[in-house]
Amino acid sequence: MGKWSLAAPLVLLGASGCLSPLTSRLDAINQQLATMRCQLAEANARLGHAEATLDQANARLGSAEDKLIEANGRLGQALDQLDTTNAKLGNLEGRVTDLDGKLGSVDRKLDTLQGKLESVDDRLGATNKSIVSVEGQLSGTNSRLDQTNAKLDGINNGLGATNARLDVTNKKLDGTNARIEIIDQAIRKIPGLAPATPAPRKK
Repeated sequence: MGKWSLAAPLVLLGASGCLSPLTSRLDAINQQLATMRCQLAEANARLGHAEATLDQANARLGSAEDKLIEANGRLGQALDQLDTTNAKLGNLEGRVTDLDGKLGSVDRKLDTLQGKLESVDDRLGATNKSIVSVEGQLSGTNSRLDQTNAKLDGINNGLGATNARLDVTNKKLDGTNARIEIIDQAIRKIPGLAPATPAPRKK
């Protein structure tokens, strides 16, 4: 027993000397593992940040797609409106061209009218001179007419009586014509007695 009690400490001392390199290696491995854990935690944090950034990018992409769809719709409406505007513009251009042609025709007619008006003015000037001359002649004619009117007064008195008699005669003729018209209408209603319509004359 005394020998073994002295040998045990000696064995432990020898074993500790042999295990020293292994312990150092284990410490180094533990340190590397700790470093790897830190790096892995940092990588996980970066991965989480990357995933959050990716989610945000996806959300922005979805919003951008919605806006693009809306923009395409508005662009389609704008194109339709532009087609309508172009059609209206074409119609307006045609009307303007037609109006320009009509204005040209109006201008030519105005030129012709102005030329004719100048001719009319010249003729009116000559006519006014003729009227002045005629007025001088009329003054002499009026005096003669006064004399003639005096004679006509006497004639008119005689014609007044004649007209009175003619009025009576005309009234009688009106009555006769009315009776003839009645008889004529009655004859036209009788088959075979209607007066023949005269044939048109050959040219």
